[in-house]
Amino acid sequence: MDFLKKEKQSKPNLDERTVNDYSNYREGDTDPSTGKKIEMLINAYDTHIVFLDPEYSVQWSVTSKYFEDGGEYPELFGLVSNQIAELESLTDTVDLTRSQLRAYRRLLGEAVSRMLDDEKDEVIKDGITRAEKFLRERMEESARVWYFKSASITAAIAFFLALIYTIVGSIYPTELIFGSNLVIDASMGALGAILSIFQRFQGHLVNPSAGKRIHVFEGSIRVIVGVVSALLVAVVLQSKIIQINVNDKQNETMAILAFCLVAGASERMVSGLITRVESVVGNQAKHGEKKGSKKNTPAEDKNSETDTKNNKNNSPNT
Repeated sequence: MDFLKKEKQSKPNLDERTVNDYSNYREGDTDPSTGKKIEMLINAYDTHIVFLDPEYSVQWSVTSKYFEDGGEYPELFGLVSNQIAELESLTDTVDLTRSQLRAYRRLLGEAVSRMLDDEKDEVIKDGITRAEKFLRERMEESARVWYFKSASITAAIAFFLALIYTIVGSIYPTELIFGSNLVIDASMGALGAILSIFQRFQGHLVNPSAGKRIHVFEGSIRVIVGVVSALLVAVVLQSKIIQINVNDKQNETMAILAFCLVAGASERMVSGLITRVESVVGNQAKHGEKKGSKKNTPAEDKNSETDTKNNKNNSPNT
């Protein structure tokens, strides 16, 4: 009975704004000094408390005992407080689940708790570093999802349009501007672009701080560039501007599809192809100039001289 009576007397008076001892506060209680409900309790001592409220914001408060005997905030108080506030605000631009947000804010709360416990500077900074690493990894995950989702939707649209074009071509073959094979070859560039994006993810070449809009835009543009690149390759190969060594028509079709797939994935291939086409066209132009500037025969040169003399004799004297 005495034990229960003692426990009852030690329970904090939640009606008061000033708290003298936080050691008996538990999750579900309300901190009078902040007016916030304790959703997740990180640390609670007689001198201070650190917890997360229902919105998972980091809350902390100290009692008068914290400053007894000349006590004061640690030297890193200002720096850590500003970093915590900044890191908390970054989650407004990241799609974190409730559990991820809870884990991230808990890391921030632990850094605040270490600061109030007057731990070593290295220990406090390590807590903030772990929180920053956790958020950066989650931001990279979100950036990859944005990028890949927009690229996949654009690629699906490209394949759908190619399918519709092929169906229409089978019904009205004379009404199409381009052949169905050319459109199918171009759509392979979308698949090549998706493969390129997977390779990009392996190299972690995403910038999570750029935001959702830029990642959605880049994902769509990457697929469009892949389709255009494949279309260029298909036109060059089907028009025989550049010859490919294959034995029969079926192998040639498969080879063109393969080249278009690679063109969608590799920007270097398209750059090299453009240089090759420029070289072929330039050589053909030079060959045509040589053909046009054909040399006269000796008989033609003699007739030309005779015509020149006659023109001089017939000209009036000055």
